[in-house]
Amino acid sequence: MSAPPDFDWLERCFACGASGLQPVGAYHFLPWQGGFVPDAWLAWCHDTALLIRCGRCGSQGPFRRPSEALLSSWYAQQSYAAGDVISEGHRRATERLRSIGKATLVDIGCGGGTFLDLLPPDIQGFGLEPSLKSAAFGRARGRRIFAPDAEGWSADLPDAVDVIALFDVIEHLRTPGPFVRRLLRRLNPGGRLVIFTGDAGSAWSRRWGIRWWYHGWAGHLSCFSATGLGTLLQGMNLSRESIDSLVYMHDTPTLRRRVRELPLRLANRIGALRLLDAVRPPYASSPYSVDHMLMVARAPA
Repeated sequence: MSAPPDFDWLERCFACGASGLQPVGAYHFLPWQGGFVPDAWLAWCHDTALLIRCGRCGSQGPFRRPSEALLSSWYAQQSYAAGDVISEGHRRATERLRSIGKATLVDIGCGGGTFLDLLPPDIQGFGLEPSLKSAAFGRARGRRIFAPDAEGWSADLPDAVDVIALFDVIEHLRTPGPFVRRLLRRLNPGGRLVIFTGDAGSAWSRRWGIRWWYHGWAGHLSCFSATGLGTLLQGMNLSRESIDSLVYMHDTPTLRRRVRELPLRLANRIGALRLLDAVRPPYASSPYSVDHMLMVARAPA
């Protein structure tokens, strides 16, 4: 099968390398892409997508994937400057890193660099961000944010650091394995890799299946399960230090919201929502859905 221009197909699992990926079903992209997909390519998002899952580790993603060049052009023009978003991943990572003492950290794909403001005083934080608008937004607030070079680093950063963080980044990568391996060359012995991403193996994601909101975003190409992410990092000689199952952002739901969502929960249990997939897009994440994970892995000393 030949791929259309600027697209190719997912053939092997990006997490564990297994072949023979299994089709899960057709799903719909969310209609709102936040300006991520330019108008010329919106037709791709209007098409139904096919979700593929690895039978070995449970990681999953869309079968059809934009090329590296196409993705790079989209991310360069993307802006995350709408505000300083603080996720539960940011908060828990701050807690996890509080005890490591004096250290240097680089937040890869930092957006406006919100996480840098949360770091303990002993940690010197830097950000790398390909979006010119997002980087400018963060620098205007006094954050040290630089543009990545062809190697995914910057001459303005230390040659090696103690912590490398990826918040809402790894799922956007076509080939996460080689990307992370390049980053590990910049990690000091005994250093930590911090990854916050959706968990395709979570009870919430499995419950909603093809309607899981996470797949509605066109940039989410590599959606890991905890098993898949652990397998990837173990293959790079990293040892898992901790893993936390989290909601994306904390928001105490009101009784009104719980009542409003109850029919959807019941309909999903009996499979009725599958009948709606052809006519409406998936719903966004519930604020109390535990469908993300924060994994901290450590390099050999």
